[in-house]
Amino acid sequence: MRIPLNTLIIDVSVGQGNEFINAVKIYRMQRPSTRIILLAAGRAPGDRLVASFVQLGVFDIIPDDGWAERLKDVLEQPPADFNTAERWVMQGEGIEVAEKISCPKLPVETGIELKDNDGERITGDKNKVSFKAEPFFPEPPNGNFEIPGNFVPMESPSVPDNDLAEKSFRNAKGKSSLKELIPISFLTNKKRNLKTDDLTGCYTRSCWDDWLKEKAEKGSGFAVAMLDLDHFKSINDTYGHLAGDEVLSMFGKFLREHTRNKDIICRYGGEEFILGLSVADTSEAYKTVERLREMWSFEKICHDGVFIKVTFSAGVAQHQNGMNVVKNADTALYRAKSLGRNRTEIYAAVESPCGFILPEKVLRFCTPWAWEGSSASEVVSLARHLDSVAIIDANFKSPQLYAYFGFDAADIWNKDWRRVGVGGGLEVNGKIIWLLDPTCDEKEDPGHIIKTAAQLADCVLIDGGSEPELDIPGYPILFVKNVEQKIIDAWSYFKPFERGLVLCPPHIDARGFNLPYTNNISEIAKQLKGA
Repeated sequence: MRIPLNTLIIDVSVGQGNEFINAVKIYRMQRPSTRIILLAAGRAPGDRLVASFVQLGVFDIIPDDGWAERLKDVLEQPPADFNTAERWVMQGEGIEVAEKISCPKLPVETGIELKDNDGERITGDKNKVSFKAEPFFPEPPNGNFEIPGNFVPMESPSVPDNDLAEKSFRNAKGKSSLKELIPISFLTNKKRNLKTDDLTGCYTRSCWDDWLKEKAEKGSGFAVAMLDLDHFKSINDTYGHLAGDEVLSMFGKFLREHTRNKDIICRYGGEEFILGLSVADTSEAYKTVERLREMWSFEKICHDGVFIKVTFSAGVAQHQNGMNVVKNADTALYRAKSLGRNRTEIYAAVESPCGFILPEKVLRFCTPWAWEGSSASEVVSLARHLDSVAIIDANFKSPQLYAYFGFDAADIWNKDWRRVGVGGGLEVNGKIIWLLDPTCDEKEDPGHIIKTAAQLADCVLIDGGSEPELDIPGYPILFVKNVEQKIIDAWSYFKPFERGLVLCPPHIDARGFNLPYTNNISEIAKQLKGA
């Protein structure tokens, strides 16, 4: 079988999670004309991972186990388009494909005003209505709601309860085609103000107040995240207010596209957004917000030919009776901003009681094996607290430091410290850094770089990636985002290091690592300055 040069074949079974998607996203940005064919054996329409690939413009999908035979046929055909792949997206999260189908009038009741694709109001006088498929996920409603399916409701002034609302959206086969696009009660209560913000498309603050009141009255578990765009004022001052509006618009679109249907995203004011998360524990809320933050860190907004990159900080708080969850989330947001921005912090009424002493000025950050992540955000946050610091990227699996300093993946190949000519490091914003090329996975002992860095700066910070057993000089700091029993068991068995420090969010119980632990980066910076 002959495969054209301008073709990339990806097997989804070889990778999972955000880093897999982000790697393909970077590749797509660098080579937009390359045809990508996805081998999705065992996957079915609605699969989240495949849907994410479709949203990156990957439309050639082979779901069969016998892909070798199908691949030849696919290569001989023109590249597929969205119409071919839309079912993988539109059937996700309980959303059925919105086909161009006319259906007979159904005897249903609804208190929601509906419009067809031409903007005409749908009433009981119409016998047939055709709904057109739109790419990706539907936008939030703006006073009106376009059903993603084939329905002809009757006009009615009544406001149905939740059960009636569920019955009101059933097709001719009796199967529900509106499950949790957005919460049913949120749609059907006529006291709601379903207005969305004109600029961002997110719900308004009045919608948020109603959602929060309903959740608190029900007493169900939920969390709140406050999100704030970092250094937004400087964008207005540097590029103008139209550029700032473009950033807000794109950020709102990003949040809407990546927020789960059971959650709600609202513009709280200015560059601040608030996310309501229907989750039972803080750990899940933290992971959800961190996923959003990491994905957004790869985004760039083009305005008048200029690419603008902006990050956000977030604070997360779990609802508890007798406590102001929004105020607590805002307190955690303030903490995230004070620790250097572009990070997520969790509200904690009590700080970690564990004391610790840093014995040296060379610190090696790493994460447990089970989480294929990076401690780059913590390294950069700590560096912002220090006047004289050198930073080394030794995360050979998934280097990310380059992105935090404004470099594109395509521009890093000649700045990799493993190559000749960059032994002195790069000076960026007063920091001396040694970066890695993300397209190269070659490992090399950074010992000579660490010695050089120690002569140029008062302290050295190293991102060691998700391999704590690597023999890299420096006092080890284990960055833990979440704890599973298998991580603790593996740590107890292998014991990568028996001296060091655990850095973790306040909600994490890190005692299983048998190391001192903290969630206070400021204290680490204080000790480094006094060392």
